Amino acid sequence: MCIRDSHTAAKNILTYMSLTEMAKILNSNDDFIQLHRSFIVRKDHMESIDGNTIKMINGIQITVGDHYRKEFTDFINIRLIKAGKKS
Repeated sequence: MCIRDSHTAAKNILTYMSLTEMAKILNSNDDFIQLHRSFIVRKDHMESIDGNTIKMINGIQITVGDHYRKEFTDFINIRLIKAGKKS
């Protein structure tokens, strides 16, 4: 059994669930993405992205893990505003 101290924007929540169990529950919710073996984040709580480092609105900085890089890159490519070529 794992006791996990989960951080939210408003408070910490103590749970007896492993992060793997949380990930299984949150996988069906498109609002969340796992970026590191220790972090699942709500997408709209990302403040900025610098390379492979995410800054959250609460100031926490998370480096995207190698295992999660493809999903993160796909997430960025979908939401990236691309400038058109000038003719």
